[in-house]
Amino acid sequence: MLYRFFLTCLVLLLLLAASPATAARVSFVTGTVIRPQDLNEDEDVARGTVIETAADGLVMIRYEWPSDIPSRNCVLLAIFGYGQRYTVSESETPGRCDTTVPSNLDALSPGDAFLERETRYGGAKFDEGQTAAQVARSAADWRGFDSWVQNAERSYSGKATRADNRSIRVRSSRTGSERMFDVTGSTRLSPSPAADLEGRRVRVDFRRRGGTLEALAVTATDSVTVVPQVDPSTLPTPGGPDWEAVAKNKEKEKAELEKRKAAEAEKRKAKELESGADSADVGRWKCSLDLHQGDTGSLTLIRKGVAISGSTWISRGSQEHEISGSWRGDSIRFRRTLSPATTHQDFVGVAAAAGDGSVRMAGRFAAGFRGIWSADCEPVR
Repeated sequence: MLYRFFLTCLVLLLLLAASPATAARVSFVTGTVIRPQDLNEDEDVARGTVIETAADGLVMIRYEWPSDIPSRNCVLLAIFGYGQRYTVSESETPGRCDTTVPSNLDALSPGDAFLERETRYGGAKFDEGQTAAQVARSAADWRGFDSWVQNAERSYSGKATRADNRSIRVRSSRTGSERMFDVTGSTRLSPSPAADLEGRRVRVDFRRRGGTLEALAVTATDSVTVVPQVDPSTLPTPGGPDWEAVAKNKEKEKAELEKRKAAEAEKRKAKELESGADSADVGRWKCSLDLHQGDTGSLTLIRKGVAISGSTWISRGSQEHEISGSWRGDSIRFRRTLSPATTHQDFVGVAAAAGDGSVRMAGRFAAGFRGIWSADCEPVR
């Protein structure tokens, strides 16, 4: 027994010495990453790299080192997003694995920045016979999280090297590796058809379906300038007889454009006056707000004509954000300013009178308007 104990200790020490901590690696990306550009899963990232997510972006960075069990590494996941900035810089603890229970990601709302660090045991590196009790407990604690990751919508960015109505192939600008995604009749393409995406920088939002990657949406993320082809023989010669005529036509076109702009401005002004868009208060409301993703709070509205302003307050974290937008008839839309102030979240919905000045509202919000919100509003007199 004593011999076996010393032999086990020796093996563990050798593994710790021969198995340095691995590089940080991207294990999950969904939504918009502001920097670095085209960050994708299964790519290594250097220590000190700053990763910044937009209001709809979520990223997981994986760290690994030898644990207290020779057959398994310890895995730390830095999980962050929805406007959060993160620097790749976690510290490993070789020979230890202080496991945690991960949070329920469904309870988090796009636009509410967060950062969590969660730890678990990795997969077996070789046949270990009987699974250790602490490994089994960790696996049970992470079962719901693993299911969420398996079924979640993901994003992949790069250059579309081939695109048609059946598939699109995208090359990572960071590693040069390529992935192929299936295109179906329900895939949202921007622009469309798929052939117009070839050669452009794109982001593919996708889900894993068995052994395939199904594209849910493909969006071009670059801008294309179309340069018209001009026959030099059709251009006027400077100083020639047609040069003056061209100049007069340009002045005429400029005058007509200014006239159209002035007429459109008058129409907009008249429409605003008809809808009562003046400086007088039409009303104020205090609402109970439900984001239908685990978050609740309140919504304060001040309406002047068709313009609205106010704020949202979310009970989780006591977060308050300013809003501004419009309320025309039964249609309401507003934008919530998040932190930092350059990040926003759009809400759209309908407003229905419920009697005695009360109003009930419901609609969509967040990236791709995938979130649901509702509010019951009472007038403030």
